[in-house]
Amino acid sequence: MVLRSGVLRVAVRHSVTGRSLLMDSGLCGARGLNAVAVVVPESRSPSVTATIHSNRTLHTYTYTHHKDWSSANRLNINLSKTKEMVIFRPVSRVKHIPPREITGIERVHSAKLLGICFSDNLSFAAHIDNTLFAVSQRFYSLKQLKIRGLNQAALDIVFQSLILNKITYAVQSYSGYLLEQQTDRLQAVLNKAKKWGLVSVLYNLREILENQDYRLFNQIVTDPQHCLNSILPPIRTCVFDTRDRGHPHELLCCKYNAYKQSFLNRCLFRYM
Repeated sequence: MVLRSGVLRVAVRHSVTGRSLLMDSGLCGARGLNAVAVVVPESRSPSVTATIHSNRTLHTYTYTHHKDWSSANRLNINLSKTKEMVIFRPVSRVKHIPPREITGIERVHSAKLLGICFSDNLSFAAHIDNTLFAVSQRFYSLKQLKIRGLNQAALDIVFQSLILNKITYAVQSYSGYLLEQQTDRLQAVLNKAKKWGLVSVLYNLREILENQDYRLFNQIVTDPQHCLNSILPPIRTCVFDTRDRGHPHELLCCKYNAYKQSFLNRCLFRYM
């Protein structure tokens, strides 16, 4: 996610870069950004572009640009699957005037993109509810496998594939915005799995979140070819002879907590 002249533009290509769309999702934490409009056009092409911006008139022009580009490349945009969502800073005292709606595109309060549900108030409660609902259904399958005599080692593998991977999918993108209550709900699922004997190890969700953040951030910092390496801040030019830091990059100025809790800023401060 790159901020250029007040316009946040994200290009989503395939699954690897697609996951990066929400990695730095401090949408309403950017300086001077009180509201943004997200237009997600869907087409038959393998790449989808989501444009996020704060200009009230630019969003219509941006969509027109995508539409013209699709027509020029003989790709049809499915308007029934194209949604618009206006995101406001949750605690802003400024009275927001939503931008004019785009003809033919539905404006929604929540949307699912690349398997992540996010809403216009930057809450991930809907995504947690959907995740817990899917996990509860998969618990039944695990219980049936256990009843039919599947050994514990194989149950652990199935649990990691069906349950743990579901909970931790793209968790770096939103873990900084989770409330303690939501984290406890996810932890309760892992506790229940251990109690029912569906897994031999009691997983600690907070440790998993910490490890996921560190592993991805370390890959971004150490690999110049990583798709997210380009969004890192510049390397410090003024270096003092003090303790070794976890990374050589500058710390960004974060005025709002929502911006600081985004993945990149969260890791820059945590692993400095």
